[in-house]
Amino acid sequence: MLRMLVLAGLMTSALLSGQSGPTTAGHVNGRFWRVSPKAGKQTYAFGLFDGLEIGNRRTELPTGFFRSYISDLDRFYAIDKNLNIPIYMATEYLLRKQKGEITKEMEPFQIEAMRQISTELDSESRHSK
Repeated sequence: MLRMLVLAGLMTSALLSGQSGPTTAGHVNGRFWRVSPKAGKQTYAFGLFDGLEIGNRRTELPTGFFRSYISDLDRFYAIDKNLNIPIYMATEYLLRKQKGEITKEMEPFQIEAMRQISTELDSESRHSK
């Protein structure tokens, strides 16, 4: 109940300030992550883990991925410019980074691309309504 009130307050605040809310093109984003309590973040992580298991993708996870997942997302979304990026995109980025597919030199370009894609997705989603 408290979580719903917090989200409702966040959405109202976002609408009044002209900022995006806790979703980008229908997907929860960094604003949602920031207001989620620790238990909510853990639940999201467990759901993701179960979804990967169901989709037979669990073997793609590097060792220790979930140990640092919540704190890694907390750090990622501590940067205001990343708040509009959907959690699924940030998760894929963190996964590729931990696997070594994204080098330190590539990180700023990858993050900027995700920011631009998120903005475009959000804009298209709003115009199609």
